[in-house]
Amino acid sequence: MSLLHNRNYLLLRSAWSVSSFGTNMQSFALSLYVLAVTGSAMQFSLTLCMQILPSILFAPFSGFTADRFNRKMQIVLCDGLSAAVALTLFSVYRTSGGLSTAFIYSGVFLLSGINTFFSATAGCLIQASVDPADYVRQKSVDTTISSLIAIFVPAAAGMLYSFFGLTIVLLINAASFLFSAVMESLIRLPARGTVSPATSAGSFFESVRDGFQYVRKSPFILSFVVILSALNFILPGVDVGLMTVSQKLMRLRSSAIGFENAAISAGTLASAAFCIFFDKKLKRASLNPIITGDLLVTCIAFLAIGIWLEVFYMSLPSAANVFIFILLNLVIVVTNGVLSINLSAQFQSNVPNERMGRTGSFVSAALLVSTPAGEIFSGALLERLPYCAAYFAEGVLCALLFFGYLIGRRNVL
Repeated sequence: MSLLHNRNYLLLRSAWSVSSFGTNMQSFALSLYVLAVTGSAMQFSLTLCMQILPSILFAPFSGFTADRFNRKMQIVLCDGLSAAVALTLFSVYRTSGGLSTAFIYSGVFLLSGINTFFSATAGCLIQASVDPADYVRQKSVDTTISSLIAIFVPAAAGMLYSFFGLTIVLLINAASFLFSAVMESLIRLPARGTVSPATSAGSFFESVRDGFQYVRKSPFILSFVVILSALNFILPGVDVGLMTVSQKLMRLRSSAIGFENAAISAGTLASAAFCIFFDKKLKRASLNPIITGDLLVTCIAFLAIGIWLEVFYMSLPSAANVFIFILLNLVIVVTNGVLSINLSAQFQSNVPNERMGRTGSFVSAALLVSTPAGEIFSGALLERLPYCAAYFAEGVLCALLFFGYLIGRRNVL
């Protein structure tokens, strides 16, 4: 069935997109708020960590529930709970005139925790609703929609935050969750989307053990985890560096940073368009050249940013500096987007739907373990070293990963 005629996919994808719009808007505004109040890149990186940690801590539980209980009811409940948390943040901000960093961390942690359960279950429903032959195209469409949201949200959030503060952003986020819950209630579960007692996880510990064993016995999935975990430690340098350098060094306004983030997000859209256009060629291609090219280009781009900051930044006009910074970050985003789409499509093809909840959650947790460490590492580098040295360090790490892959690629993928 064509994706455009797939009712369940369209409803779920639309609902997920609406809630993502509100969540991304709130995340961007809170990042600006934390940087403005504290002036610390480390505090900003800790905010990002609060978005990642729940995905690690709750992943085994989310995988178990996704394969055990009614999936439709789970996603509706998750969006309802998220709306309640967002409304609480809105109420506290309105009554007290501000949010403490501790309260922000708590709110972000709760929303991310709920989203962990939502994502695990929604991923199972999407896999069940789409023909396996369309997985690469589906992943590309999902990425296209997500990147379009990421393009427009920072600009909109930056402008709303500049004129109205956090109030309107928090309210929009709460409304997005409520609207998504209504759309999800209209989904008609496909046969593969239901959970039968015969195939669902028997108990929590059986679920965790089954997911671990399935990953351990699959060479592809194990290699998938190793490569992306390493990249997840390095790539936070893009997000943390973009916000920190733009605000602290370039002294850009909130609205300008929003448009800058939107331009960077266009890279993800470009990678999705590339994968759709070259869909047939990518299916026939080996993953080795894609991985090798991604690592090499990412390494060169990080080093180039360091060289630009050290040698050329002071002598160039502001517009030229913004252009160079955006361009080099775009290179990193595009190449890693192409790699992510192809690896994700193959992962979805390799895991049966009745195992997707616990296996997918286990893999997601394994991948995300390195992300908070990478965010803290990037924040510490930018806090304690000259910005150029911080980017040189990221480039060196990527170079080590590149040469390590060249040495061991015979045993990978």
